[in-house]
Amino acid sequence: MYEKISCKEINETAQYDPMRAMLMFMANGVSENAKEKTTLKKHIPTLHNSGWSILIETDNGVVGIWSCWLDDKFFIGYPLDFLENIDNLILNTLQVKKGTIVKQDCFGELRDRKWAKFCSNQYEGYGRVWIEYDKFNSNGYHFKYINNKKLNECYYGHNNSYSINTFPFGFYSENAPDSPTSKPEIIQQYRDKFIDLGIKIAKRIGQIKAINIDYGFVIVPEQLITLDYSNIEYIKGSQEIQEGWGGTEIYAKKDNEEIILKSGNSLVPWSSIRRISVEDLNVETVLKYLTF
Repeated sequence: MYEKISCKEINETAQYDPMRAMLMFMANGVSENAKEKTTLKKHIPTLHNSGWSILIETDNGVVGIWSCWLDDKFFIGYPLDFLENIDNLILNTLQVKKGTIVKQDCFGELRDRKWAKFCSNQYEGYGRVWIEYDKFNSNGYHFKYINNKKLNECYYGHNNSYSINTFPFGFYSENAPDSPTSKPEIIQQYRDKFIDLGIKIAKRIGQIKAINIDYGFVIVPEQLITLDYSNIEYIKGSQEIQEGWGGTEIYAKKDNEEIILKSGNSLVPWSSIRRISVEDLNVETVLKYLTF
């Protein structure tokens, strides 16, 4: 399952598709890492600063929080049936203000534009962090969660939810210093604030029951026993034949926690999705669960 791509194939690909060749090179590194995990079976927990999705379950609905692996975007989605207007909650939690019309640099021509509903103060040399909040979003996000030993998905974004997100692109220029920034060093300052906002929204919707986290590639099946998981069973596939691209799903549990490993591709051979039963959450506990 962790076959490496030959150097010859990578070099040949680089002649006509350098980006694909780079991804092939990265895939080889991931395969080597997966083989090492399989052999050593030891796992050292690490805080995942980005590249995760969180689904908070309540007794009345679910809230999704998404972080881009490029460190430059955050998104929150919650059901359309709840909390029609949470402007003040967003303003206070994200520590932003209502957006106003500013100058946009259109290839040297300055125009008036209001980029989004809310914005931060100006970060010198970067611009502002603009925050969109609407019933429609141009993007959509899949939030995985575990229910009755099965892996399910909740789809938020587009017209399926209320959406709160950082403006996805950067348009800063010296002529338009109030335009959006998407620089990771600025956007990542809002990580804990977005987590906090997602928790507060969940608490307004209902009583928190659990948190589900999709980390991407963290562990391989051989490490489950090392991490004290039990009741290990194959929901899809088998130990003898482990197929990629979602063809294999492995379930395990311990204490108040469940986990499913879902097979993927050469860049993400296994996705790790955990569900932890909880009655309350705060930023500190979420960061603790993000350390895996």
